[in-house]
Amino acid sequence: TNDDSITQKYHTLFVVGACFNWTAALSFVKPKLICNTLNITPVPTEDFILHIMCLLVALLGFMYYEASKDFPANANIVWYGSVAKALVFSVAVLDVVLGYLSWQILLVVSCDLMFAILYYKALQDLNATTMKPKNK
Repeated sequence: TNDDSITQKYHTLFVVGACFNWTAALSFVKPKLICNTLNITPVPTEDFILHIMCLLVALLGFMYYEASKDFPANANIVWYGSVAKALVFSVAVLDVVLGYLSWQILLVVSCDLMFAILYYKALQDLNATTMKPKNK
C-alpha cells in the first residue's frame, strides 16, 4: 500500500532523527562535556531545567521512532517536531545575536534545522502521495 511504501522510504530518516534526539538528550545530563568540547558558553547549570529538557528531547526521539514504523499515522507528530526543531534553531540564532550564547551553539542546532527541513520535505511527499488518485 501507499502507507507502507512511504513509511519504508522515510524509515531511516526517522530512526536517525530519533537517535540524534536521544544523543542530544544525553548531552543535557552532562552539558559541560559538549560545551567544553565545542567551546560553547555559558555552560548551563540549572539541573532541573536540564533534566526537563533531557526528558522532552528524549520523548521527541521516541516519537520520531514511532514515525519510522508508521509515517502516515504519525504525520502530526512529525509536523510538530519539525516546527519544534525550527524554533530551537531560531531561538539559538536569536540568543547568539543578543549575546546570550556563543556562536558555537549553532554547530549543534544546525542539525535541528536540517532535520526540520527534511521532515518538512517528507511531509510534502506524504501529502503528494496521499493526494494521488488510486488505481482501480
